[in-house]
Amino acid sequence: MASDGYTTDVGQIEQAFQTLALDQGAQAAKGPAVSLLATGSREDARIRDKLAEQEVLGKLIEVVMTSLPDDLEATIAALRCIGNACTTDTARESVLRSGLTWAVQCLDEGDQMSQLITAKVLYNICYEFEPAQYDCYRWNIHHRLIAIFSRSSSDFEPSDRTLVLDLLLSITGQKTKENSETLPNDLLKYLVCMPAHFTDVSDVQDFETSLEILLGYLTDPETQAQVIEQRLVAEVWKRFQQIERMIRMLPPQIPREDDDDAEIEDQKLLTALSTSMTWSLSDIAASSRFAEVYPLQDPLINDLLTVLGASNIIANGINGNAPGLRSERTINAACQVVGNYFLHLPSEILASTIMQLKLYENIYKLMMAVNDAELLHSATGLLVQMTRPSVEVRSTMGANQSALPAIEKVCGHETSQLKQDGLRLLRALGRDCPQNQGRFASLAQQTMASVAAAPQSDAGAEDMVGDAA
Repeated sequence: MASDGYTTDVGQIEQAFQTLALDQGAQAAKGPAVSLLATGSREDARIRDKLAEQEVLGKLIEVVMTSLPDDLEATIAALRCIGNACTTDTARESVLRSGLTWAVQCLDEGDQMSQLITAKVLYNICYEFEPAQYDCYRWNIHHRLIAIFSRSSSDFEPSDRTLVLDLLLSITGQKTKENSETLPNDLLKYLVCMPAHFTDVSDVQDFETSLEILLGYLTDPETQAQVIEQRLVAEVWKRFQQIERMIRMLPPQIPREDDDDAEIEDQKLLTALSTSMTWSLSDIAASSRFAEVYPLQDPLINDLLTVLGASNIIANGINGNAPGLRSERTINAACQVVGNYFLHLPSEILASTIMQLKLYENIYKLMMAVNDAELLHSATGLLVQMTRPSVEVRSTMGANQSALPAIEKVCGHETSQLKQDGLRLLRALGRDCPQNQGRFASLAQQTMASVAAAPQSDAGAEDMVGDAA
């Protein structure tokens, strides 16, 4: 047999296959035979075809399981044979029929090299083949890959690290509402911290993949509850901030004529991931349990309130890394999280916090300084929550000199949704408060007339912060 510069001795190959077929008692002789087949199958399609036969695959799996951990050389050679054989869906189906006990054993008991080779074999099996991806999910292969990555990713070559992440994404992509799972606590922590491994622009694609894997879990209500109980919300917030830093580090994106859906620019993808992370954080904060686990004095809450007190704002899509710089997306996320958090604070605690921090004053100023519709929507929703505790709070908020121009900006916005947000805020400020009813009567009438005259199809952004009680 010969192919592209590699020559194999037909007799040696035939003898190797015969040795492989021997009973398990001939294990010592199988190591050299499997090594020969691993080398030959890299170049010779006929050897690969023979390795893909069900009976031969069974013998290779037997070698893997009986040689580990005493004969790692034989284990790795047998793994390479399995990986080289899986070039067709037929071969992949044959491997799956034998189960994945061998892969689990290698990932659990093998050294770093055999674990990495196992991951490469699984990548070959799973490549564009959903039945294999589903079987790996069912066998909890992703649990082991997450653990291995958390321990060894710094030792991986960049290409190997990318391969493991791509494999993880394909497997965890099989997670659905019907086959949802709760990760063990240690694995959940590893998963939340996984994107922290990537801090340089050169790592941006691996960073994006690790975020996609994480978000596949963060959208699950059970995982959201688990994140709260394990006090991992601060780490999730750090991942959001990390996305924003990476966006600012990227060079400006230049549109190309050959761009298509398969080659989305990093900045666009990271922006989409930032939005998804915001939704997950907002959902987490909407749980009453979040306010129970994270008191006002918690560093996470302090960090969020600090963001809302920022005066150094950078518009979305603009590069910059000055100290204390906050993107509009960051302030938008903080508005949503804090707004949902305030919803579950006792009224007396919320009233004291609002009166002491005068947070509403900076929110008004932020609203006058920005034009991003999503941020205006979230900021207005946060103000609605601040009106909840008492008439005194509402009167104080309404009397602030920045209140009227900020609310006028929202009520006069071109989108119907923001006009309705403005009306909702006016109603909340005016509840049982004659002073505010008088202050904003004219604006309320003008806005109601504008909303009534506007086309109803302009719905704008979806409401993500609830009405004040």
